[in-house]
Amino acid sequence: MSEIARFSALVADISDASLDPSLWADVLEKICAFIPAAVGNIFIQDGVAKHAHVGFGGSLQAAWNELYVMKYAKLNPLFSALLFGEVGEIFCSSNLVPAAQMAHTRFYREYLQPQGLGQVVGAVLDKCATRCAIFTVIVTGSLGQVEDETFERARLLVPHIQRAVGRTVDQPHLAAEHQKTASAALTFPELIARQFRLTPAELAVMFCMIEHGDATEAANILGLPPSSVKTHLLSILAKTGAKDEADLVRFVVRLANPLAQ
Repeated sequence: MSEIARFSALVADISDASLDPSLWADVLEKICAFIPAAVGNIFIQDGVAKHAHVGFGGSLQAAWNELYVMKYAKLNPLFSALLFGEVGEIFCSSNLVPAAQMAHTRFYREYLQPQGLGQVVGAVLDKCATRCAIFTVIVTGSLGQVEDETFERARLLVPHIQRAVGRTVDQPHLAAEHQKTASAALTFPELIARQFRLTPAELAVMFCMIEHGDATEAANILGLPPSSVKTHLLSILAKTGAKDEADLVRFVVRLANPLAQ
């Protein structure tokens, strides 16, 4: 089969998955074979810390897939940066988190490295105030440079995946959120960052602290020195007016609730 015929067949399979979500795992395996990559997934982040998968596929053992869904998705340091990404724009993990920093994260040390996995490539498919849909594939190897062909093949597929996921997930909910947030819809973290002038690093630390409640654990997850996490935390408290970490959690929950209704 020629590359053009292979691509056309894959686009048709992606469209079929939009009508039958049970096909996504098989389609994602075909996407991984086309790019090529070891594993791919379509991930929905809903609210401050609620997660759900539309699909997960690739050559990894099922146990690793389950571990990602149950544990490591929440430890992935890329998601806070992805919430600022332009919809449809192809990204590479090293563009979001420097390779030297990523190498010290729990996500890399405990999940990627033991499987011989390296860079993450993907795109934000859609986002609104309370929800963000993301497509990613993970390639084998180190945290070094990603091949240009990998980017190009991902770029060709993303518009088709966007349309298919748009028909698969709860689009009435997304449409309502887009109307509420007008034409330039912002995710909840973006709204907080804009209102309180938080840097991406501060935002990552803040939500990691909220999720895990400990500065040392936040440092392990984000691949930062504990002193850097503490410095970011002090800046966050000063900017938001929160008295301490517990007050910061209550503060964010109060902000999130009106958006989640």
